[in-house]
Amino acid sequence: MTDTASVLTLAAGGGGGEAQLNLLLILACAGVITLVLSRLRVAAIPAYLLAGIAIGPSGVGLVSSPEGVEQIGQMALIVLMFSIGMHLDASAIRQGAVTIITIGLVTTLASMLVIWGMLSLFGMPVRGALAAAMGLSMSSTAVVMRLYTQRRELQSAAGRSALGILLVQDLLVIAFLAVLPVLADGGVPDPTVAGSAEGIAQAADPTTWIDRTGQVLFAIGAIAALIVGGRLLIPRLLREAARIAGGEVMLVLTAAVGLGAATLTGWLGLSAELGAFIAGFLLSGTPFRHQLAGQLAPVRDLFMAIFFTAIGLQVDIVSIMPSWWIIPLGTAGLILFKFLIIGGTSWLVGVEGGLSARVGASLAQAGEFSLVVFSVAIALGLLSVDQGSFLVGIVIASLIMTPGLMGLGTRIAPLAQRIGTPPWRRGEEPAIAGGEGSTPEGAVIVAGFGVVGRTCVERLEWAGASVVLVELNPTTVRDQTAAGRTVVFGDISNPDVLESAGISHAAAVVLAVLDSDATMRAVRTIRSVRSDVHIAVRVGMMNRAETVRTLGADLIVVEEEVAAAALAQQVLARCDPAGVSEQRQQDAADELEDAIAEEARV
Repeated sequence: MTDTASVLTLAAGGGGGEAQLNLLLILACAGVITLVLSRLRVAAIPAYLLAGIAIGPSGVGLVSSPEGVEQIGQMALIVLMFSIGMHLDASAIRQGAVTIITIGLVTTLASMLVIWGMLSLFGMPVRGALAAAMGLSMSSTAVVMRLYTQRRELQSAAGRSALGILLVQDLLVIAFLAVLPVLADGGVPDPTVAGSAEGIAQAADPTTWIDRTGQVLFAIGAIAALIVGGRLLIPRLLREAARIAGGEVMLVLTAAVGLGAATLTGWLGLSAELGAFIAGFLLSGTPFRHQLAGQLAPVRDLFMAIFFTAIGLQVDIVSIMPSWWIIPLGTAGLILFKFLIIGGTSWLVGVEGGLSARVGASLAQAGEFSLVVFSVAIALGLLSVDQGSFLVGIVIASLIMTPGLMGLGTRIAPLAQRIGTPPWRRGEEPAIAGGEGSTPEGAVIVAGFGVVGRTCVERLEWAGASVVLVELNPTTVRDQTAAGRTVVFGDISNPDVLESAGISHAAAVVLAVLDSDATMRAVRTIRSVRSDVHIAVRVGMMNRAETVRTLGADLIVVEEEVAAAALAQQVLARCDPAGVSEQRQQDAADELEDAIAEEARV
């Protein structure tokens, strides 16, 4: 058995047999079905959900007992929440922060209240309706950001606005996950006794309200203590690990922090998912976040497939079929309400009509956090399995429709733009404007700050070029950041590090690192992300040059040849063993340099 299989089997709480078989079926079927559905432009997350439905008890029955993978799914959820928290970036709302935070808070809470009212109106119990409304008020960070990235619109006004609102939603999920256990324990009066003598007595009992207030205050205090303690300890711990032990130990400590926070919040009576999310969010504020996120990316992708497929396993098609119309009707209502609420609120606070329409259309779906909230609510008894099946069906349908909704928003934006801004904001600066990311447009990314890298950076800056430095030495990162340079901690071959360095809009990449293997990995990764960016590479020996050229480098400087040219030029300048004239010395040096340049040129 491989190490990965052993870990996952232990996570499932079993020693072999059925757990391994279920895991194999989940991974194999999720991969194959997602590959097929990608031909139909179905995103990965809804494809995983559909795969779970297809192989579950209500499908072909390959996995006949969803309970058998429950613990694996729980572990996958913790890893997923930890990873999502780590990818949050508060700097995304730096431009137009007040407007974006206002839109995020108002639209999420308004969507929750409207959906809560509608679900209650159709006969759903108050507590369950509130839990469902919390989930449906969330939009999909993973799907929306992937689509904006594919369209190269992440730095546009619509992309940055959507990212900022999604960040606010993701932070609100902390409150939602903290409230759910309190809600399950009686945070809302029981509708079966409300209005009766028993209900009046329950509401008037001071002990009841003291207990509820104590639960809420305890939850707030526990979260605050976790955040304060994490802010103080985690950066110091990771800085020491980076300085002494390297990336592997940092990764191990990071995983321990995430699982430790999940265990702590679970022990305190809160959800383990909440602790994992907070731990990830705390790590997102450290300079090591990009490197760690890239290292955890394969694990995140694996557990994401497991979690969403496991959610699909729990969907009961048999119970849905008699009332199947609820799903398309609920999906249409959800999209319409959220589009009007998000687009309308954006316009009211000063965003012009076309941009408001695009943002509203792109965020009108439910998301991955919806499924997280539903999963916790079902476990707490707030939602039944049948109710969860309908809600998951609505989430799947809305996610599948997201690319079309974003296209529709783009098409109607010119019409909505005629509305302009609201009358009370006309003549003012735009509430939200498109802007550059944390790295400047057309910058040169330089990896490595040794002698070669430092000299290259200094000459580029002297010439007026914008430079982004990528470095793995934490001391160098700290010193150069203090000196005013833009620095990203991490390995240049890590896709997350490249993205944070601004590879999507960089003019060139200079690889000045000493490790030839790392250089080849970096060239391969850069070419997979950007086929048109100029890559200049430093290699130590001639036998590496051809390999790097094959991988896609545009300019290769071989240290052996540069040293030979410098030595020959200096010798010719200082001695004249054959009576060579000064002009012939210069001609020989020029010819040698031209030959080296021609050899390096692709």
